[in-house]
Amino acid sequence: MALMALVAGSVSAQETAMRVTLIDGSTSTFILSQRPKVTFKGENMVIASPEASTEFNRSDVADITFTSDLSSVNSICGSRNTISYVNGIISAPDRFILVYELTGRIVASAQGILNTADLPSGSYIVKADDQSIKIRK
Repeated sequence: MALMALVAGSVSAQETAMRVTLIDGSTSTFILSQRPKVTFKGENMVIASPEASTEFNRSDVADITFTSDLSSVNSICGSRNTISYVNGIISAPDRFILVYELTGRIVASAQGILNTADLPSGSYIVKADDQSIKIRK
């Protein structure tokens, strides 16, 4: 954990994010300007900001990197209205989810949780209220 703090301190928090990649290939991205705090609770890694918290089983974490390439974000964290994309499931609790092809055509919609199993591989824009993320399936 001290190493992560050291690395985080050496990059610009205004332009950089910490990306957690799980062994299934899904990722969650945490914007460093939100000052996420990484702690460990039993077998879990907890990443929390003042407004939100996400927990991962440590054995599921394949890699943690720092990046300024935010062109594909699987999860916006540090906000009360988190959109996440894990294991093919889009989650935006209590909000209506719209999934768009990059052409702008709506290809799926649901309230709160949406399974992307029926969508072909590709890149999509996911929108829930005033938030949107780009995902790759």
